[in-house]
Order: sequence, then structure tokens, then C-alpha cells
Amino acid sequence: MYKIKALSIFIVLNILISCCFINNVNADITEVEGNITEDTVWTLENSPYVVIDTVQILKNVKLTIKPGVEIKFNDSCDLNIGGELIAIGTTQDKIIFTSVKGILDNSSEINFFDSSKDAIIDSNNNYLSGSILKYCEISDINFITMDQTSPFIMYNTFENINTFLIFNNNQPIYIIHNLFKNNFIGITAVSPQSLTFIENNTVINNGCGLMCGGKTIVKNNLIKNNFLGLVTMGNGWIIDRNTVKLNGIGLRLQGMEGNIKKNIIENNGIGVEIEVCSTDHYSNLVISNNNILENTIDVEMTGSGKLDITAPNNWWGTTNTSIIDEKIFDYYDDISLGKVNYAPIATEPFDITNSPPIADAGQDQIVDKNVFATLDGSNSSDIDDNIASYFWKQIDGLYITLSDDSIVSPTFLTPEVAPEGLDLIFQLTVTDSEDLQSTDTCIVHVIDVEPDTDEDGIADCIDNCPSNYNPDQIDTDSDGTGDACESEPEPEPEPEPEPEPEPEPDTDDDGVIDIQDNCPSNYNPDQIDTDSDGIGDACDNCPTDYNKTEPGICGCGFSDIDTDEDGIADCIDNCPSNYNPDQIDTDSDGTGDACESEPEPEPEPEPEPEGGGGCFINTLII
Repeated sequence: MYKIKALSIFIVLNILISCCFINNVNADITEVEGNITEDTVWTLENSPYVVIDTVQILKNVKLTIKPGVEIKFNDSCDLNIGGELIAIGTTQDKIIFTSVKGILDNSSEINFFDSSKDAIIDSNNNYLSGSILKYCEISDINFITMDQTSPFIMYNTFENINTFLIFNNNQPIYIIHNLFKNNFIGITAVSPQSLTFIENNTVINNGCGLMCGGKTIVKNNLIKNNFLGLVTMGNGWIIDRNTVKLNGIGLRLQGMEGNIKKNIIENNGIGVEIEVCSTDHYSNLVISNNNILENTIDVEMTGSGKLDITAPNNWWGTTNTSIIDEKIFDYYDDISLGKVNYAPIATEPFDITNSPPIADAGQDQIVDKNVFATLDGSNSSDIDDNIASYFWKQIDGLYITLSDDSIVSPTFLTPEVAPEGLDLIFQLTVTDSEDLQSTDTCIVHVIDVEPDTDEDGIADCIDNCPSNYNPDQIDTDSDGTGDACESEPEPEPEPEPEPEPEPEPDTDDDGVIDIQDNCPSNYNPDQIDTDSDGIGDACDNCPTDYNKTEPGICGCGFSDIDTDEDGIADCIDNCPSNYNPDQIDTDSDGTGDACESEPEPEPEPEPEPEGGGGCFINTLII
């Protein structure tokens, strides 16, 4: 009986403890939904936050998420950022974004819209303000999208998501030092309107690691163990200093024009696949200075188009062209494809390690006091074309203020100095995009130069006539004022020189002035006048007819005279001597009626006599 009672008490206690535990768990969950209309902070004390319906950060509103906070999404519940999202964790306390189920089995999204606040960074890629994801772990979410906006994305892990999608960003966007693994597509950068920097990321075990369009710089990334390592689209991308290895296909080039340089592309099924469509033009495709080796196929041409590709100065693991040809699939394997022209061949592997820049602070200078001096770092260089920033610092001398310490050539106003002058020493630090640096110094020696207004080599303070040039310092009357400053009778004014006559015009620029030119409007330096009529052949359309310069009605060599002044030239008048503007020619014999005699009229028949007929007359005769 005692044992049964004790067991009953134990069971009741366990039920009570379990109930208390469940209640505490439920009490610790913060459910969120709807619009955030004022600046809000999600704290670790209220974590985890469960998104039970879409949450929207409205424009000009800020949501700050503290380190260690966990955000869980119910199915089809999104986080839409129209304002500002500040999600900055730490290396020890990451901010977690995931699904309630813990697997990619929902359609939740994190969306940055065009009204969200863009990130602002300095010249060294240091975050200053704006939307940011840093030290976050994002998993089991359908999409993370960025539409016409540019948050700062750094030191995050993206795992088991469909894709991280960027499109139409109108400001530079930086995606650096992140891990993308086990995603359908790691990063998709579509139609960027401004530069997208994808740098120093690890992209592993994805269906497709990266898909990038124009204006995308993919640099210093490890792209490994993906089915497709990197796919290019559009024009203007740069693939630089990446390690692309152990992928099914390392690089698939579907974009038309871009630059692939100083990459290691090794141990892939296909190193570089170039898909040419019938309308593609690869005139600006550059594939050079890469190490392309130990792939099953180093380069494969595919597609419906036929276009030759140049890939010079790459290291293929050998200089033996027969071995290189065996690993290139092109025209020589399928005549419907273009050729890969890989000459010249590099003779050794390229060191893709970034080299530090070389700072050059310019020559030492000597300048006057109270003037603007300019520092010049424009001769600084970087063999990798990778200078990210300049920084000037004064390290000795009287402190002055530079116009801008982060530009190539700042200016400053030199200070007042003692007669012996003083030295100002400046140090220039040049940093590349991978934080490698070099420094150089220059000295600006500031001196006190006494003014010499008349520039006669004698300072104003001891010049007996500082306003007038008088290096001889003559002072005839020894009054301390040089003769050059004392009144002298004004010299007789020199007669003004006769004004030079205006040059005669030469309209046609043939070297013959118009007044002497027989054709002033047309270039004719030879002045040929065949018919000697005073009009040059260049202006004479009847050059062999003294009397005419134009053919007129009757043509060159024939007069256009109109003797009868009837408005018709004699050469075409059918009666040039008689006025006949109507040109009537009744009989069409070519001579106008005005020049032919009038025909005599037909004689009129005589009238018959009056009386009877002939019979009557005959009768009388008989």
C-alpha cells in the first residue's frame, strides 16, 4: 500500500513538473506578426521570436536584433524589410533565422525591398550605417531577396535555402566572408544596376554555387564540391583569384563578355564550359593567367553557335600541346563548334596570391609659407590593380589640417614659419582590397620667402623702389628712394605705329586675293581663263566662249540675242526678224507666218448675165 501511494505521488509530481516545464517554454516564446511602425529591438531575453504571420518593417522604421536572438518562421510567413534591419551578432552569439520545422519545408522569405535603407561603408569596406546582416546563421528559408537595395552581408552562414537572390541593385552591394553550403543555388545576382562584390566567401556543396550577371565581381572565393561551381550571365562580370575545384562543372560561361583571370580551376569534371548561342558575341571575353589543370576536360565548347574563343597565357599543367589538346573539346572534336585558341602558353603556374600595393608619397617639396601645397600619391601602384584606399597622416612637424586624408592628392595651407623654415613629414598608407598595405613618406620643407613685388631679385624690405624693377638700385640724390621711383619728366610720347592694313580678303583661300582673283568664290590658284574673258574657268560654265559664262538658252558658242524682241531667242525663233511671240506657223514649214508673204486670194467667179438661158440666145442667132 505504501509503495502504491509513493508511486502515485511520484507520478503526480512528474506530471506537475512536466506541466510547469511546458508552460515555461510557452511563456518564453515571443510571437510576432504584422507591421512594425516604430523603432523596435528584439532582445535575447524575449528570444526565440516566432513569426506566426508576415512581419513588415515599414519605411523609415528600424528593427534591431541583438546577438544570440533566434527567429523562427512558420510556413509562408515572411520578414519584409521596407525600412532598416540591423542584425549584428558575434562570433560566439550568432543571430539565428530558421523555420519552426527546422527543415526546408516552407515558403518563408526574408525580403529587402527598394525602400529599405542601403548600407553605407567607408573606403576600407567598414560598415558605417544602414541595413546589415552580420554573424547570422540563416537556414531552412525559401529565399533571401534583395530588390533594388544594398544591405551589407558579412560573416554569415546560409544553409539549406533555395537561393540568396540579388536583382536590380542600384548601389554597390558587398557580400563578403560568408559561408554558402547545401543550398539549391548559393548566390544569384541578376541584372545588377551597380557593382556587386562577392568576395572571400566559401561556397560548397550546393547545386549551383554562384550565378552572376553583369557588373558582378567574384573574387577570392573558394568554390568547391558543387554540381555547378559558377555560372555567368550577361556582360561585364569579373572572375578573379578564385579557387574552383572538385565541382561537376567549374565554370559555365553563358554570359557574353567578361574577364576570367588568375583563378585556380582544377580537379573538376569540366573546368570551363563555354556555351555559345547562335547570337552570342565573345569579342570581349578574356580568359588568361589562370591555372587550368587536372580537370577531366579542361575546356569544353557547347551550344548551337560557332564562335572561336581565345584563351592565351594560361597554365595547363604542361606545355605539351598534344596533352593540352586532349583535354579541350572544340572544333577539332565536333566541327559544329568553335575553336579554343590557347596560344601562347604559360610556362609555369601562376601565383594567384595577392601582392601588396606599393605606396609612393611623391617627391620631397620646398614651398613658401601661407600657400596651398599638394601631396601626391598618384604614382602608387598595385600589380594586381587592387588599390582600395589611401590614407595620409602627418608624423612630424607643426600640425596642419589636410583637405581630405583619404584621397590620392590632398592639399593643405602651409603655416607661418621662422626664417630658417620647418619640415612637415607625411606618411601615405596604401591598402588593397585584401587589406595588404604599404607606406611611404615625403617631406614638405616650408620656408619664409620675403616678397619681391617687382621681381628684380631684391626683397621689398630692402628694395629702394619695391614697386618698379630696378636691380641696380640707383639712387642719384641718395635720398633712400631709388631713381626708378622718383618723378622724371615724362618722355615724349612715341608716335603710335601706323596701323597695319587689314589683309585683303581671299574668300576661296587659294592664295589670290579677291580683288585680283578671276573666280573669288572657287578655289583656283592657277587662275586659268581659256577664253580670256576675265572670268576664270573655275567660275565660267562656257570657258571657250568669250561672250558667255553660262550656256543660256542657245548654249555655249551661240548668242542668245532676240532681234525682234518678242521674248524668244533668235536661235529658236521661227521668225527672228519679225515680232511673233505666238510663233504661228500655219503650214508647219518651220518658218513662222510672220516671215512668209500672204497668199493671193482666189479670184471670185464672174456673175451670170440676167435673162433666159442659152436656148433663147441660140434662137436669136438663127
